[in-house]
Amino acid sequence: MFIYLYTMKIRFYMLILICLFVKIGNGQGNIIKEDRNFLYRHEFSAGIKVQTNSYGIYLEKVWIKNIYTKKFIQFDLLYHYDIRQKKMDGLAIGDRTYKKFVYGKRNDIFTLKFNFGYRKTIAERAMQKNGVALYFCYSAGFNLGIEKPYFLFLRDVDNVNDVNAESYNNENKDRFLNNSGTNGQIVGYAGFARGWGDIKPLFGGNLKLGLHFDWARQSVFIKSLEVGANLDVYHRSVNILATRNNKPYILNAYINFQLGKRW
Repeated sequence: MFIYLYTMKIRFYMLILICLFVKIGNGQGNIIKEDRNFLYRHEFSAGIKVQTNSYGIYLEKVWIKNIYTKKFIQFDLLYHYDIRQKKMDGLAIGDRTYKKFVYGKRNDIFTLKFNFGYRKTIAERAMQKNGVALYFCYSAGFNLGIEKPYFLFLRDVDNVNDVNAESYNNENKDRFLNNSGTNGQIVGYAGFARGWGDIKPLFGGNLKLGLHFDWARQSVFIKSLEVGANLDVYHRSVNILATRNNKPYILNAYINFQLGKRW
C-alpha cells in the first residue's frame, strides 16, 4: 500500500513538472512569436481609394505599438461625384463639336482629409511571409473641401448663334438645365480649367470603420487591402448636382489598395 501511494505521489509530481515545462515552453514560444512579430516599428505606404461616390489617392504613416495594435495617420486627396449623374453629348456647331458634359452638375468637389486612428488585430493566419493578418480599424479626422464651379457653354440670350461659358446660378438655372432637343440651351462642357478663381471652401470631419487585410505581414514590403464605411459631415450642403437635394453629409462604402514598406 505504501509503495502504491509513493508511486502515485511521484506520478503526481511528475505531472506537475510536465505541466510547468509545457507552460514555460509555451511562454518561450510566445516570446519568440512576439519578437518575430515585433521586428518592425514603422510603416509607410501609399494607395488608391475607391468609394461609392469618390476616388483618389492617399498616404499613410503607421507606428507599430505591439503585435496587436497599430496607430496611424492618413492623408487623402479625393474627387467626388454623384453616382446618379449622367454624361451627355455636346452639340456640333459649324466646324466645332463641343465636349460631353454632365447634365445638371453645379460643382467639381475635391477633398483633402486628415485622419488619425488605430488598427486592432482580430485574427492572423500563419506567421510566414505569405501569412494574412486581419485587423479592425477605426479613425476620425478633419476634411477640407473645395467647390469649383462647373462651366458649360450656353447659347447667348440675345444671339443663339453665339455661346458663353457660364456656371450655375439663380439667374441662369433654367437655361443651365435646359437640354430639350432643338430648343436646348446647353452646347457642351467649357473645360476643367475654368472656375478655379471662384472656388468655395467646405469644412468638416469624418468617421471611418473598416476591416484591413495585410498580406505578408512579416515581410518588409506592405501589400494590403481595406474595406469599410465612411461618414463625411460638412458645415453646409455639398452641391454637386443642381437636380438633386444636396445634403451636408455623405455616407459611403470604400475599398483601399495599398503598397509600402516597413522598417
